Amino acid sequence: MYLRAMAQATGLIPCKTHKKHCYLAMKTRFNNTTIQQYNNKGFTLLELVIVFSVISILSTVGIASFVGYSRAQSLQSAASSLESTLNLGKSHANSQVKPSLCSTETLSGYQVDILSDTTYSLSVVCLGAHTILTTTLPDNGNIKFNLGAGQTTTTSVFFPVITSGVKGAGAIVLTGYGQTKTVTVDRVGNVK
Repeated sequence: MYLRAMAQATGLIPCKTHKKHCYLAMKTRFNNTTIQQYNNKGFTLLELVIVFSVISILSTVGIASFVGYSRAQSLQSAASSLESTLNLGKSHANSQVKPSLCSTETLSGYQVDILSDTTYSLSVVCLGAHTILTTTLPDNGNIKFNLGAGQTTTTSVFFPVITSGVKGAGAIVLTGYGQTKTVTVDRVGNVK
C-alpha cells in the first residue's frame, strides 16, 4: 500500500521485485525533472581500486619474502653439500675403503680440495690423487667460496687412513646474496 501511494504522489514506478530501494526512473509531476535511482548492487570504482591496490602490495611483499627465503635456502644447500662431501671423505678414510683406482697402490687417504671459487672435489690419494667427485656450487656463480677475503683458512682438507684426524683443518666460507655460511673442520676431523 505504502509503495503504491508513494508512486502516485511522486510519479516513480516501483520495480517488480518489490525491493526497498528499487525505482524505475521517470519524470515526476512536480518539476518535470528526471529522477534516476538504481539498485545498490556492485562495487564503485574507488572500492575496486582500493582492493586491487591492497592485493598488489601484499603480493609484492610475499614475492620478495619468497625470493629472500629461496636464496637463503640455496646458500644453506651449498653449505650442506660441502659438509656431506667432507664427511664422505672422512668416512671413507676411517673405513679404509680402497677404490679400484688404487688397486695396486697403497691408500693414503681422501682429500677435499677447493679448485676455484665455485668448484670443489673429493679425491682418493694413493701414489697420486685421483678425483672421484667434482661439485660445482649452485646458482650460476651467485654462491662462491670466499677465498680472497682471508675468511677461508683452508682450501685443502686431507683425511688420512689408519691415523684419525685431519691435515688442513680450518674454516671454509661460502658467500652469496649478501649472506655467509661457514663450514669448519677441526683437528680431529669433525665437520660443522
